[in-house]
Amino acid sequence: MESGLSDPLSPAAVTPTPPPRKRTALTVTLIVTALVLAAGGGVFASNMMRPTPVAAPPVSPQTAQAKVTAGSLNAETTVRGKLRFTKQIDLAAARSGVITELPAPDTILAPGAVAYRIDTLPAVVMAGTTPAWRDFASGMTAGPDVKQLEENLRSFGYLDAEPSEDFTWHTRWALRTWQRDLGLPASDTLSKDLVLFADQPLRVSKLERQLGDRVEAGAKLYRASSTTTEVTASLKPNDAELAPVGATVTVELPGGGSTEGIVSNVGSAEEAAAESGTAPAPGGDATAEGRPGELRIPITVSLADQTATQGLSLVSVTVRLGSVVREDVLTVPVDALIPVDAERFAVEVAGAGSTQQKLLPVTVGAFASGLVEISGEGIREGLEVTVPKR
Repeated sequence: MESGLSDPLSPAAVTPTPPPRKRTALTVTLIVTALVLAAGGGVFASNMMRPTPVAAPPVSPQTAQAKVTAGSLNAETTVRGKLRFTKQIDLAAARSGVITELPAPDTILAPGAVAYRIDTLPAVVMAGTTPAWRDFASGMTAGPDVKQLEENLRSFGYLDAEPSEDFTWHTRWALRTWQRDLGLPASDTLSKDLVLFADQPLRVSKLERQLGDRVEAGAKLYRASSTTTEVTASLKPNDAELAPVGATVTVELPGGGSTEGIVSNVGSAEEAAAESGTAPAPGGDATAEGRPGELRIPITVSLADQTATQGLSLVSVTVRLGSVVREDVLTVPVDALIPVDAERFAVEVAGAGSTQQKLLPVTVGAFASGLVEISGEGIREGLEVTVPKR
């Protein structure tokens, strides 16, 4: 019997049920997520295997800056020198006999002081440049030595008359009084052995004899020096123009002090002696005398202020020499010059605000002490230029 309803079991009636869409989408999502995670894990693992890049250290600038300065261009150098007493003498006995008095080291022998005694007879220091070469007595011929004696007798307070080259009764009377006060027999004459003329006070340096020694005339008793100091140094020939006679220099003393000096003598060039030197002064030469065989020019520096070196003797000092090479010029450090070609130079303007150099051509003048004189369009005082580090 036919019916309007289909048989639910017939093939025609059976229709395949499609899988649920939500499950399929979930499955795809899980697969994609797994792939992404796998890929991410691979990238992570790959990144873990790569070395971490190290940041490069900052690059130090290869240039510095300097300003164009206006003023004098000065040449300057320093050399090692030696402080010494201006005069050294060996004092000898004027007569034979036994030494009965000697001064102690560092004693200052001014006019009127006793230099020594032999057989109790003194040798008295007097001011003068002419040595005592004859005895003084009435009737002697006139001469500068007589006037020299009278000037001392007057300074001692024994002569009232004006000193002259003639030996007068004033001279005889002054001699008798002076000898009596000195503990000697009053006499109208004076033996040349009783006086020692010196052009300046003497400082006793080192005794060569001692009390009680018997000596012959001419025997060395002690070494003496002047009381004033000076500095000796030597220069390289190309520095000689910095130290002409009369030039003012600065002498730097041990302990940080300094004093002004005047170049009083410039000697002839000579080879340095073969002897060991001392450590060089900052910016100076290896030794005061130079290296053995090196050509040097000796100079002597007089010190205006002797009190500055009081208590110092035979010590090393630094002599600073300088002179004006150019006045009223513009200068920069020599290293600021940039060669354009074999004959032309320029300077680079600092902070020009461009990746390209801004070069200003310059005309080069004198060089001295690491500076150079320049001029040119755009060059002015205060302009900042670059200085390559070399």
